[in-house]
Amino acid sequence: MRNIVVIGVLITLGSVATRAQESRGSIGGRVVDSGDAVIPHAKVVIGNVDTGIDTVLTTNDQGAYVAPLLIPGKYRVTARHEGFKRFSRSGITLGVNDNLQIDITLQLGDVSQTVEIVAEAPLLEVADGSLGVTLSSKELGECPSRMGIPTR
Repeated sequence: MRNIVVIGVLITLGSVATRAQESRGSIGGRVVDSGDAVIPHAKVVIGNVDTGIDTVLTTNDQGAYVAPLLIPGKYRVTARHEGFKRFSRSGITLGVNDNLQIDITLQLGDVSQTVEIVAEAPLLEVADGSLGVTLSSKELGECPSRMGIPTR
């Protein structure tokens, strides 16, 4: 009977720990003009380069946007608004539990013109100081158990 209670407690603890871990991340920021004035209702597209899936957003009245629950991978962020050049930034890597802030400055000009940023310095995690890593199933199987349960 005692073994059943212990197993039940371990299963409950394991499920709570699993729910607390987040494998996705987010990308957000503000869209402003060259004078640092916010641009409300700008169209922002966050594209996953690996899957080809785009998340299409519109900035709010403060020029802010956020795309939550994105899977880790490589992304491209584009933004546009009437009267401004199109903005494009590639080479963005989103990791596990990352909350990246990508502020966008739109330049005055024709919307057919594009300001493209490629190979910029690595992004800083601004929401918290935690680190995350993506493990393959093989690597996960090789990890020792922290709950004192022997692995086989």
